[in-house]
Amino acid sequence: MDVLVNKFANCMSSKTKSKKTMMNIKIDASLKKRAQKIADSFGLPLSTIVSRKLEEFTFDKRIVFEKTLTPNAKIKKIIKETEKDIKSGKVGHRHKTVDSFMSSLSKE
Repeated sequence: MDVLVNKFANCMSSKTKSKKTMMNIKIDASLKKRAQKIADSFGLPLSTIVSRKLEEFTFDKRIVFEKTLTPNAKIKKIIKETEKDIKSGKVGHRHKTVDSFMSSLSKE
């Protein structure tokens, strides 16, 4: 994988052999440390990672923020209760008609 990452970085940097400039940004110190550690593990300078993301941003003219969502205690409890209800047969029944569905709701 390191070879692939290095080839990608070289490919990207060869496209950007133009005049370089310095960019100063303020970011959280722990974020920089974590990012630097990951960049180092790939054998890439952090500036290459930042440059690549800026290239992506200017090419796509959009930015995507993704975050893996972790359920809180309340949601975990609801999930656990729902899984229990599914296993017991309390929920998950398929209805053939709207009337059957509506009737099941009024029984609860």
